[in-house]
Amino acid sequence: MDPIEWIHAHIAKEPIAVDIYNTEIPTLVSQMIMKLIPKNMEERYQSAYGLSADLEACYQQWSETGSIASFVLDQTSQFGNFEIPQKVYGRELETAQLVECFERFVDHGNKEVVLITGHAGIGKNR
Repeated sequence: MDPIEWIHAHIAKEPIAVDIYNTEIPTLVSQMIMKLIPKNMEERYQSAYGLSADLEACYQQWSETGSIASFVLDQTSQFGNFEIPQKVYGRELETAQLVECFERFVDHGNKEVVLITGHAGIGKNR
């Protein structure tokens, strides 16, 4: 294929499920792989935790029964945990503000935007 055909294939064509190429791959594992590659972000796994939980469930079923029964994928990543790291120093006010915002969401469903600013290296990503 020339470069334009590759671009068109990437944008417009749906990939073929891997269990069609290799029938030894369980259908659910193939569905998990297909859930990793959609162009629309909302159709993909929403977290690595969700993928990990699905892989663990597959492994457990395979170990116990030698097969993998179908189940709804990516259910656990919808229920994330909001955790404030325990190693936050000198950020009591900011931490309290984040917790208050989260509690408003949990209690009332309020959706808010939180902007965290500051110089590089002060721990904004934790």
